[in-house]
Order: sequence, then structure tokens, then C-alpha cells
Amino acid sequence: MLLLPSLYIGLSTYRSTGSELQSQLMDSANESVNTVNDIVTGTLTAKYSDLAYYANSISGADAERGTLGSGQNLQDSLTQYVNTHYDVLDIYIVGDNGVSRHGAPEGKTADNFRKETIYTDAIKNPGKTIVSSVFQTAAGQNSVSISRGLSDGKGIVAMDLNLESLAALTDLKVGKEGYVIMLDGSNHYIVHPGYDDIGQEETADFVQLMNTGDSGQFSYQLEGSDRKMIFATNQLTGWKIGGVIFDKEITGVSRSIGLTTLWVIVSAVVLGGLLIFWVIRSILKPLVQLKESTARIGQGYLNERLELARRDEIGELAENFQRMVDNLKDTIVMVRDTSRSLSGSASQLAAGADQSQSSITQVTEAIQQVASGGEKQLASMEAGAANVNNLVNEVAEVANEIGEVHLMMNVTSQLAQEGNEAVATTNSKMDSIHLHVEELDRVVKGLSSRTEEIGSIVTVIAGIAQQTNLLALNASIEAARAGEQGRGFAVVATEVRKLAENSAGFADKIRELIEKVTEEMTGAQASMEHVAASVSQGIEAAQTSETAFSHILITVQGLAQSIEASADKLQRMKEEAGNVNQAISQVQQLSRENARNTETISASAEEQLAVAQEVAGSTEELKKKAEELNELISRFTIN
Repeated sequence: MLLLPSLYIGLSTYRSTGSELQSQLMDSANESVNTVNDIVTGTLTAKYSDLAYYANSISGADAERGTLGSGQNLQDSLTQYVNTHYDVLDIYIVGDNGVSRHGAPEGKTADNFRKETIYTDAIKNPGKTIVSSVFQTAAGQNSVSISRGLSDGKGIVAMDLNLESLAALTDLKVGKEGYVIMLDGSNHYIVHPGYDDIGQEETADFVQLMNTGDSGQFSYQLEGSDRKMIFATNQLTGWKIGGVIFDKEITGVSRSIGLTTLWVIVSAVVLGGLLIFWVIRSILKPLVQLKESTARIGQGYLNERLELARRDEIGELAENFQRMVDNLKDTIVMVRDTSRSLSGSASQLAAGADQSQSSITQVTEAIQQVASGGEKQLASMEAGAANVNNLVNEVAEVANEIGEVHLMMNVTSQLAQEGNEAVATTNSKMDSIHLHVEELDRVVKGLSSRTEEIGSIVTVIAGIAQQTNLLALNASIEAARAGEQGRGFAVVATEVRKLAENSAGFADKIRELIEKVTEEMTGAQASMEHVAASVSQGIEAAQTSETAFSHILITVQGLAQSIEASADKLQRMKEEAGNVNQAISQVQQLSRENARNTETISASAEEQLAVAQEVAGSTEELKKKAEELNELISRFTIN
């Protein structure tokens, strides 16, 4: 990611820097050339002015006399000028007659000087300053002469300039290794930092290139090295001023810049790589920790803690994730506690349902026993009713026979014998009735006892239904706490509560029926006691009749009285027998109603048993769901 942009930037920088450096060096060379040109122009302009002043002020006659127009000594003036201008080696005046005046003591002789071009050119070009080629003085100093014809044309004034002073002024560097050169009109060096022998003529090819125009730039090769030159021409002297730049300096600096750029790129890439590695590591390390923690949490270990001491987005992510895990753990704990409570409630509800089912089974069995006893009671009552009817008929017959006794006294013995047999039969029947009545009384008492047991069982059922309702209510509350996961348990708990309410309703109905049966059984028991008393009286009457008939057999004299007493007793017996028959009919009707009520109770008990079995099934399903929920929760490790 960083290498390619860095290489592109480095390469672009290297190229632009090389071009910019070359441009800067060329500008520096151009500036150096212009500076030297300005120095030469400035220096020579002053000398040109001084030379013109002398040329215009002095004539050939003044030169010959040795005085100025003002009367000042010419020699003193020239000497003073030389002494006050360090860059002037000599100033002198040469007349056409060979007389010369010098400011310096070792000046040239007039005869020799008049043979040089500086003299002849100045004479030929009046009013124009002539510049000579470079030469060395007798003292070995590099110099150049400028000359100008006198105002009357009879001589010249000339000045030898110290090139070393000019070279010192123009000794400028172009870059680090570049330099400035200056050639006169004859291609002789005026200034060259590498040459001690000034005045040497340059014959290299670049000189021709410099002479192609007043200014310009070009590349050339000299002494095996590639160079570039910017040159200009001094307008006063015609000298060529050139600024030389070595290509190796440009390439060297560019190479140095390239190496520096490469080093910067490498350093930037290394540092950037280290920084990226540190950044990626600082990002990946917490992400790896977060991944490992999430993997542990995904395996159910909710006790895993994310400890990231960071304040950036990853730290906020870890903090939010830890908060989510804590909330999930709290939810799991709450669901676990609710599930355990629900499981316990389901177990209690199952136990209560089993107990209720067992109690209802006992009630059903007791009701079946009551029904069986009622059937037996009904059969006994029917037999008793038949016996009582027979007794009534026999008593009627006895009454008729006693009526006939008055008419049939002659057959008293036979009738007494028959009466004795009839009384014996009556006594036997009364004993049988007494036995049946006692048995019926025992059955009624047993039925009453069974009814009380049924009432106790129904009370237990009502208590179990109430406890079941409370357990269902607790299960609904725990399911509501469990939220969405407990919705199924809430439905089951609602159905259980409805079943418990139905059980309580049926228990109340059974209690009402049992109370009615108990009330009717109490009446039946009272009637049976009355019937038993009547039967006892009938037995006593039969025994009395038997005694009377025995007395009839012994004595006939008291027969009339005995028959009359017997008639009265038979009348009362008939009435009592009718009462007994009516009581037995009532008891029979009560037995039928008791049988019907017993059937109703049995049906209700069977329905209650079915409800209890349904409650047991729902409770078992609820317990199974709670166990499944506990198994799911056990997959999570919280502590």
C-alpha cells in the first residue's frame, strides 16, 4: 500500500528535483554571468569616463609641455591617479612626437608603444575607446590596455588595467564546482580560475559556439567531462563572459537527492510498515481476544469476561458486547430460576394431580359400593313390600274369618286350629319382616356412613382442587416472569387452573348431592326405625294371638271375648300393616332416588377422574417442558 505511492512520489520528486536543480544551476550561472558582466561594465565604465576626461582635456601640445590647461603638472596628475586607483597599473599619454608621460615610473617607451595596435587603432578611431588584448607587464602582471585619441588627434591617452583585481571581483562560483570565464575579442582568457597563465588563447570548439551570438547557452565536452555554458557579451569591451556548469554536479546532486529520496522512501516504508504492523496488531489483538471470547460464549460459557482497556471503537464494541453477555446471563439466570421453580411447581402439581386422581378413584369405588348397596337395599325393600302386602292380605283374611267365627261357632276348633296356624304363619312372617327391616336399617346406616366418607373425600378433592388452582396460579406467575419463553407454560398453567376450577365446581356439586342423600338417608333411617318398632309390635301382637288361639283350644268359654279382642287387634294390625306398607313404599322410593343420585355421583366422579387424568397429563407435559428448559439452560456456564 505504501511502497508504490512512495516509489511514485520518490521518482517524481527525483525527476522534478533534477530538472529543478538543473534549472536552478542554469539560473545561477546566468546570474553569475550577468553579475560579472555588470561588474566589468561598472568597472570599465568608470575607467572609460576617466579616459575620456583626460583625452578631452589634454592636447598634443599639453602632452609635450607636461602641463594641463589649468596649469597643473601632467605628470603629477597621472601619478596621483595611479596611486588612487588600485586596479590601474599605469596611465600614460603618448604624443605623436614620441613624448610620453606615465603615472607609473616603469612605463612603456613611446617608440615601442606607437607600434602597437592600441595606439594605431586609437589614432584611427578618434572619440572611441580601444581595448587591447590581454598581456603581461614586465612585472608579470596580467593586464589589458584601453586607449583613446587626444582631442586634437596628436597622441593618445592609455590606461593599463590590473586584471587580477578584476579577476578577484569576478571570481564567482556557479554551483559547487562551476566557474566563470571571460575571453577577450581574440579568444584569450581574461579570467579563468583554473589557469594561472592569463592571456592564453582558447582554441576549443566551445569558443566558436560562444562567438555565434551575443548570448546563449549550450552543452559541450571538455577534457572528458560534460559541461554546460551560459554566455553573454560585454557591450563595452566585446568580451565573452561564460558561466560553466558540470553535468556531473547536476547528476551528483540528483543522485544524492535520489539516494536521499530512496532512503526517505525506505525509511518511510519501514516506519510505515512498522506503524501499520503496530496499528494492525493493535486492532487484531483485541479482535482475536474478542473472537476467542465470543467463541467461548458461543459454547455456553457466559462467565467469560472481556477485559479490553481501550477507549476506541473496539473498546466500545467489547464493552457493548460484555453488556449484552451480562444481560443474557441475567436473563438465563432468571429463566433458570423460573424453570426450576416451574419444575418444582409442576412436580407438586403432578403429585397433587396423582393424589386427586387417587382420591377420585376412591370416591368412584365408594360410590360404586354405595350404588351396589342401594341396589341391594332396593331389592330388600321390594321383598319387604311383598311380605307386607301378603301380611295385609292375611290380616284381612283373619278379620273375615273372625267375622265368620260368630257365624260358625260349630267349627270353632277347626277355625281355632286354622287361626293358630295363621297366627304362627303371621309370627313367622313378622319375624321375616323384622329381619328384613333390621337388614334394611343396617344397609341404610352403612349407606349413611358411606355418604359421610364420600363427603370427606369430596372435601379432600375440593382442597386438592384449591391447591391445584394455587399451583397453577404460581405457574402462571413464573411463566409470565419468563417472558416469551414461558408463554407455553402460561397456556398450560391456564388450562390447569381451568381444570382445577372445574374440579372444585364438580366437588361442590358432589357435596350438594351428598348432603341431599344424607338428608334423605336420615329420613329413611328414621322411617326404618319406625317400621322396626311397628314390626316389633306386630310380632308381639302375633305372639299374643298365638297365645289367644292356644287359649281358644283350651277353653271355648272365653272365645267370644278373645275373638272380639282379636278383631280389635287385627284391625290395629291391619292399620299398622298399611303404615308399614306405606313406609316401605317411601323407603323404596328413597332407595330408587338414592340409586339415581348415586348414578349421577358416579358419572360426576368419572368425569372428575377424566379431568384429573387430563390435569395429570398436562402436568406431566409441563414438567417435561420444564426439564427440557433446564437442560437447555444447563448448556450455559454462568458462575
